[in-house]
Amino acid sequence: MVPKAFPAIATAIVAVLAPTDASACECVVPRDREALRAYIMETMTHVFAAHVLSVRKRPSQDKHNTAPLIEARVRVLKQLKGELPEVISVVSSGGDTGANCGFGDGLARAWATEIPVTLVVGEVPKKNGKAYYTVSGCTSGRFYINPSK
Repeated sequence: MVPKAFPAIATAIVAVLAPTDASACECVVPRDREALRAYIMETMTHVFAAHVLSVRKRPSQDKHNTAPLIEARVRVLKQLKGELPEVISVVSSGGDTGANCGFGDGLARAWATEIPVTLVVGEVPKKNGKAYYTVSGCTSGRFYINPSK
């Protein structure tokens, strides 16, 4: 059985890994705001409000997608779904251009403005004993979670 989140995740992965000069991201998620929120809450594993503590640009590891990666350390303020440590690192493609499904600009904007941001992440297997989480522009930043309520 294919998980319900598979189409959005597969589209993002294909857009990042496809061997073309011009890749485009197509988010396969509901367009209606309430339907999107329901979809995210039903299909994703970690949904939370976060404060971005720091951001840094890393070079791409993909010869087909040369956009930099953005790594951010975030403090988890309020969790709606899933259990995460208080501080985690998240990684995304560096841009909200639609071409790479990234949320790098969103992470940088949240850091610069110090405004909490809603993140939807997927955990990637540990590397060197450290877990890290990927962020997609298809689902993150699409609705607001009030961290104080």
